Amino acid sequence: MAELASIMKREHKNNRLVSYLINHFNAAIVSLDRIICTPISSLLTIVVIAIALALPFGLAVLLQNAKVLTQNWDKGTQISLYLKMNLAETEKQTLLQQLRSDSNIANVQYISPEEGLETLQKSVDVQGVLKQLQENPLPGVVVITPKVTEPRAVDSLFNIMQQLSAVDSVRLDRTWFERLYYLVEFVRHGFLALLFLFGLGVVFIVGNTIRLALQSSSKEIKVFKLIGANDAYVRRPFLYTGLYYGVAGAGLAWVIVFAAMLWISVPVHDLAASYGGDFILQRLDINGVLTLFGVGAVLGWIGARLAVMKHVRKN
Repeated sequence: MAELASIMKREHKNNRLVSYLINHFNAAIVSLDRIICTPISSLLTIVVIAIALALPFGLAVLLQNAKVLTQNWDKGTQISLYLKMNLAETEKQTLLQQLRSDSNIANVQYISPEEGLETLQKSVDVQGVLKQLQENPLPGVVVITPKVTEPRAVDSLFNIMQQLSAVDSVRLDRTWFERLYYLVEFVRHGFLALLFLFGLGVVFIVGNTIRLALQSSSKEIKVFKLIGANDAYVRRPFLYTGLYYGVAGAGLAWVIVFAAMLWISVPVHDLAASYGGDFILQRLDINGVLTLFGVGAVLGWIGARLAVMKHVRKN
């Protein structure tokens, strides 16, 4: 008897699950049919959502490309350590070993006084002056490339290098990199602000569209409630409608961003080539595309949810 009750209980749960899935499937079909039956208004809503999503995500692509530029220019950010004259070989090797073991340093290059003098002779016509010198006046130089990229972290590393006993003076060359870094940070904060503002816009757009759909379907909703439909059954098709609007808007936004990047890729490549570079403009990657569709779907669902909740409270 207990076994029979257990089987009946399990079948009841299975039937409830099947019924739940069927209800969701029917709601998804009904909401899709509702969008198709109003093509003009639906298309206008999708276009507005697409524009609202394309602007911040287009800025995100530009930010991604700026980060690539920052990584490439970061290799030119160097700290030069001018060693003390007549530094013992053991002290020099100890210093180099200490620098190479530092986790904040990506590369260490030692330039001996002889190599520095040879480079100077090749770059500047000072043969007559050098012949009059009794000994090489150039110190040994250690050129390090920081692994850290944040200007404050580079400054901290620079201050540490100044305190080394074997170092006479330190020079930091990173003015253009610092400016680019802060520009990228500015763009990043701008992207977050735009995403928030336009995200609110998408929520209000979808919410208003769903509100109008609820008003036009008010008689139908009252009939469903009279025959026993609960609030979840009533709001389900409208939630799917908001979800569809968000996903469709995200898809159109991706097309807009892709077309815009394709349009400006040739001028950007030509500009980079004029400076002797070979920069290829990156487009929205797979993670960015998935994020775009996810954000669109969530914002569409939130807008629909808010509109339905307000309507249910009134009725």
